[in-house]
This record gives sequence, structure tokens and C-alpha cells, in this order.
Amino acid sequence: MSTAFYSKSNEDAVRFDDPKINIEWPIPITIVSDKDKAQFFIGNEFQGVKLS
Repeated sequence: MSTAFYSKSNEDAVRFDDPKINIEWPIPITIVSDKDKAQFFIGNEFQGVKLS
């Protein structure tokens, strides 16, 4: 659910195969968009996400 309009300048993403996240996908990932391939891995400075 969203309460705001889409804003490209606020768009962000994480890599599906980032080892710091270590997601065990239920099926093999066989198709990845160029946009998803271009995402950076999470850096060492990442300290988590604050959930409110």
C-alpha cells in the first residue's frame, strides 16, 4: 500500500543475489532484467533498516 504518488527520484532497489541479504529463492532465478543486474551490492557501511 502506498499513500504517495510514484517518484522516480525516490526509487531504489537491492540486488536479488546480494550475499548480505542471502535470500533463498524457492525457484532458480533464470531471467533478470538489465535494471536489476545494474544494482549495486550492499556495502560494508550498511547497518540495517529501521522499521517503525
